[in-house]
Amino acid sequence: MVNKEWFENPANAEKVMLWKQKQSETRKRLYVEGLIHPMKGKHHTDEARRIIGEKNAANKESHIKQSETMNRKFSEGYVNPMKGKKRPDMSGENSPSKRPEARNKNSEAHKGYRNFNYGKKGNLSLFWKGGPILSMARKELNRRNLGFVPLNQYFNDADGHHIDKEHIIYIPRELHHSVWHRLNRPETMERINTKVYCWLLGLK
Repeated sequence: MVNKEWFENPANAEKVMLWKQKQSETRKRLYVEGLIHPMKGKHHTDEARRIIGEKNAANKESHIKQSETMNRKFSEGYVNPMKGKKRPDMSGENSPSKRPEARNKNSEAHKGYRNFNYGKKGNLSLFWKGGPILSMARKELNRRNLGFVPLNQYFNDADGHHIDKEHIIYIPRELHHSVWHRLNRPETMERINTKVYCWLLGLK
């Protein structure tokens, strides 16, 4: 790498000239070989440059005219009508959407619409999905890539037992823990499912 002092040293003037010539030849060779972008430094044609120049000149003239107009107005005693005045409060009850005409318009737009779910909570709601207990169960099942299709109603102290990868039956916790089982062990699933079906049908 050549430093700045080497370039500025008069004793190296001839070497500097040769170095610049070599650099120029290298750039020409790279340009011919297509290694340098042909539009580098020429991003706009002469026509495009002329149009851009005209637009810039027009914008400059427009800015000058606006500045002169404002200077003339202020010299004639022009005062901003909002200067020193408090802007109107547009929040809360003063909001445009809460004005009487806006309220009437919204009432007309929603006439005949009834929200059947309004005021209903818990299992009375149309969007009830079982509450926090079932919500946690669904999260756990999603982690294990299992389905969640219950075949009976949930009750207190019940466990959701998967009879397959999609369907579950709510059974007492003691029954669920009575037989160790796993879905990938068919013999264990056969034992627990036999007990579950007997309990479900009221058989012993």
